[in-house]
Amino acid sequence: MDRSKRKQVTIIYRMLPQYRVDFFEQLRSMLDAEGVDLNLLYSKAISNVKKDEAHLPWGTIVPQMKLSISGKHLLYQRLPKSIYDSSLIILMQENKILSNYVVSFLARRRGIRVALWGHGINFQEQSAGLSNWWKKQYSSKVDWWFAYTDKVAQLVQSMPFPGDRITVVNNAIDTKSLIKALGEVSESQKQALREKLGLGPGPVGIYCGGMYPEKRLDFLFEACETVRREVPGFELILIGAGPDARIAEEFAATRPWVHYVGPMFGLERVTYFSLAEIFLMPGLVGLAVLDSFALGTPIVTTKYPFHSPEIDYVTDRQNGLISDDDVSAYARAVTGALTDPGLLPYLRDKAQQSAQTYTVEAMAAKFAAGVLQAIQAPSAG
Repeated sequence: MDRSKRKQVTIIYRMLPQYRVDFFEQLRSMLDAEGVDLNLLYSKAISNVKKDEAHLPWGTIVPQMKLSISGKHLLYQRLPKSIYDSSLIILMQENKILSNYVVSFLARRRGIRVALWGHGINFQEQSAGLSNWWKKQYSSKVDWWFAYTDKVAQLVQSMPFPGDRITVVNNAIDTKSLIKALGEVSESQKQALREKLGLGPGPVGIYCGGMYPEKRLDFLFEACETVRREVPGFELILIGAGPDARIAEEFAATRPWVHYVGPMFGLERVTYFSLAEIFLMPGLVGLAVLDSFALGTPIVTTKYPFHSPEIDYVTDRQNGLISDDDVSAYARAVTGALTDPGLLPYLRDKAQQSAQTYTVEAMAAKFAAGVLQAIQAPSAG
C-alpha cells in the first residue's frame, strides 16, 4: 500500500518501561498488517528509581519539562506538530501530564479522534478525592477508551461514557517468554543458585517488584519474621529497587535467611522464581500477578484497598491467596500455604492456567481491534 494513504495512529506515553516493549512491538506489527502505521512518542524518565526504562529504535523520544505547582509535580511533553496528521491520538490518563490537555483540545478542534488509556481512577487514592474528581471530569470528553480491565470499563461507563466506545484490553506482559524460560531452567542451574545464595533445604518465598511505600516492605518483613518462627527453614529472596530498597538491604543484612539481590528484569529473574514456592506481596499488586501466573509461584496478598486493576485477575484460594489486611492474618495465610501439602500444588496449577488467559498477545490483539474500531467510528463530537 502507498505509505501516504495509510492511516496514522499516535500513542503518547510518559516514559517507556521494560514491560511495555513486547506489547508495543506486537501492536505495531498487527496494525501494520491492517494498513495502519503506529507512531510511539515518549520521554526519558526524569527519575528512574525502578531502573526499568527501555527504548525502541522506531519510537520517538520527545523532551519534557518538569514543573512544580503548589507541591504538585507536573510534566509537559514537547510534541511535534506531525502528531496532528494522525487519525487517532491515544493519551495516557494521567492528571499530571499537562501537554495531554493541549493535545486533546487541538486534536478535537481539527476533527482528530482522541482516546484515553488507563485505570479510570487512581486506585492508590481515595475514589472521592479531588484528584479522582478531576480525572472523571476530562476522561469522558474523548472519542474512545482503552480500559485495563472489565472493572475499569465499568468505572469509565459510570462517568458516564458509552460502553460501545470502550475496549477492554486486559493489561498484560510477555508471559510466554517467562514460561519458556522457566521450562529451560535445569536442576544444575537451580542447585548452583541455591549454593550461591546459601539457601538451605526449607521452603522459599520471593518478593519481586518495585520498592516504595505502597509496597509495604515493613509489613512484609514483620509477617515473614512470624513465618520464619512457624515454618522451619523458611527463607526469603528479595528482588527489586526503588526508594525503599534501603529497608530491604538493612533487613537482609542482619538475617542470614533473607537474601536481597537487587533489581532484575525480563528473564534474568526466572531462575530465582524457580527456587520459590510462593510469591509474597502484601502491598500494592499490579502486573506482578502475571509473573506469579507464568512462573507457577502463587501470589499471597491482602485486601489492601489501593491495589491496581490487575488484582481482579486473582481469585482467593483458586490461583492465589488474599488475606485480611493485617500482619497476623497475612502471616497465617503464608504459613498455611507452606504447611498444607495439597494447597500449594492446587494454587500453582490454577495460576499456570490463568497465565494462558492473560497474555501480551491477547492484549495487543484487543488493542489493535479497538484502534481499528476507533478509527472507523463516528467522532463523539
